[in-house]
Amino acid sequence: MLERIEKNFTDSIQCKIDHLESDLLQNLNGAALLIVEGLLNEKKILVCGESLAIYLSQMLVHYLVVQYTFERPSFPALSLSNHLLFNYEHIDIYEKQIHVLANEGDILIVFSVLDHSEILHNAILSAIDKGMRIILFVQNNSILINLLNSKTDIVVKVDEKKTLPSLYEMYLLCIHSLCDVIDEYLFNIEE
Repeated sequence: MLERIEKNFTDSIQCKIDHLESDLLQNLNGAALLIVEGLLNEKKILVCGESLAIYLSQMLVHYLVVQYTFERPSFPALSLSNHLLFNYEHIDIYEKQIHVLANEGDILIVFSVLDHSEILHNAILSAIDKGMRIILFVQNNSILINLLNSKTDIVVKVDEKKTLPSLYEMYLLCIHSLCDVIDEYLFNIEE
């Protein structure tokens, strides 16, 4: 049993090391800059996800609204809900919320764990219609990437094909890094 636990730890460490060689760090920095620019221009941040990534979106919003590592003013962020209505075909539930809540220049952050998700596809199209900027957290092979404008939107690709828990772990590290960098940009926090 101990060997298996050790293997889980070493696999996790190796996965993170492997991502140091990718565009992930540069894209995370770009995402942080986009969010900082939006916050400085009084834009909102809407966040959504699918499957268990819904909880990642809620965690990110918690860090943005409440705090990450120190007390600071709240940022205007909202996790979109896919549990609003009972007995409702919810393929367009994020789309409807974006239509009502978003303004041009606001930011949509999307956490995708599937190769294709109709609910996220519709959310992205709605965000594009509203003139939002989009940050997409995705596995390398997702077709959602094709919807984005490479000049204005940011794709944070995580190349983790082993297991969904490994993907969630990488997304969580990305969320923590993103929040840390945002706080550093805005508040010049010394470690």
